[in-house]
Amino acid sequence: MSEHVEALEIAENYLTEMLMADQAADYQAFIKHFDKAEIEEFKESDFLKDVKNMKVELGIYKSRSFLGSLNDFKREDCSRCIRFVWRAIYEKNEALIIVGIHQVNGTWYVNESRVS
Repeated sequence: MSEHVEALEIAENYLTEMLMADQAADYQAFIKHFDKAEIEEFKESDFLKDVKNMKVELGIYKSRSFLGSLNDFKREDCSRCIRFVWRAIYEKNEALIIVGIHQVNGTWYVNESRVS
């Protein structure tokens, strides 16, 4: 895990921002750190629909605890690709949150964000 300390800190910050964007239903804030190639088909209407469904199913986000990291598939266009997993507590239910990030030319980008 020590090899992923920097990446985990970045993923934690990105996740915090994305959760705040979910709460505010702010698409632009949510996609701020995404690799543009990863979200070409993820439109604002998709985001708003997801936010609405999550509020109905899960309620308001409360807290999270880090579970671990996974090395993701190797990609030719980036130096590292890592997925991080958290157990999330919401008002009505619990869920797993997965955030994948990769680094290109020293900049970290989100390539995956899932709540299940």
